[in-house]
Amino acid sequence: MIDFHNLTKSFFFCVCVCVKKMETKYKEVLDAIEKGEESAKTKLAWYKLSGFEGVKVDADEAVVLLEERVKDRDSEAMWMLGLCKEYGRGTEQNIEEAEKLYKQSNESGNEIGKILAEKGKCGRGSGKMGIECLRNNDKRKL
Repeated sequence: MIDFHNLTKSFFFCVCVCVKKMETKYKEVLDAIEKGEESAKTKLAWYKLSGFEGVKVDADEAVVLLEERVKDRDSEAMWMLGLCKEYGRGTEQNIEEAEKLYKQSNESGNEIGKILAEKGKCGRGSGKMGIECLRNNDKRKL
């Protein structure tokens, strides 16, 4: 039996490091949010999903943050929320909604969104989940 909770936690940590989106320290993210920088909420969601820097994992709170950012058309939040929906982390599992979010992220020009949205490599039709798709993609070595 695959432990999807630990798999997705490991994935989010890996992406944080490999994609180098987590260069900002946790305190700096909180300070940015306090100053009204809405985009920092996506980074806070990374922390809540990954447990990066010892932050307590809270997928429910991360999903709330990501849903807010998706409303603001944040392409990174789109694919992150898609993974949460694909795996049922912090939200009810919904493959169709995950695919829609991957597509929106791709259409917004996000490279990871593009990888996840590619037909024939990801999603229900291929039998591969989003994380497997990212790991197997030639452009990213995760």
